[in-house]
Amino acid sequence: MASICSKHQEADPDCDICKADIRDLLPNYDRKSAEAKAAGSIRCSKCDFEYYLTTHDCPLCGHRYNHIGWVIDKMDKVYGKHSRDPARIPGILEEIRKIWEKDPDMRLGQLIVNATNKEGDPPCPSIFYIEDDKLVEKIHEFEQKYLPG
Repeated sequence: MASICSKHQEADPDCDICKADIRDLLPNYDRKSAEAKAAGSIRCSKCDFEYYLTTHDCPLCGHRYNHIGWVIDKMDKVYGKHSRDPARIPGILEEIRKIWEKDPDMRLGQLIVNATNKEGDPPCPSIFYIEDDKLVEKIHEFEQKYLPG
């Protein structure tokens, strides 16, 4: 029995759909099921329903999951709360400050793209051209959405 059919919202022994095997109704069921399991699952942060990552929206409540939050959660589970040493941050920021002060007309995104781009790589316009005040605004939006608390 295919269990609950959409017509009856429960299993009905007289219904051909309810009596059918799921593989008869969905010929790709085994392949799609294997793909879903391979994609991994996530628990919805809104309703706590666990679903496969073959969709970005929770099938129960429609809440869209954020990939960055999911990656952070997975890394926290695997590596602990901080997978990188937070003590590295002040030194990195100090190096950026020293170099940036040599050409203060440069935007931070412009400095980062110029420093990391390989010869012939296309620039990343969303980082290269963002004004510093807009970047700070975006960083605060990111913090509120993905790093609350």
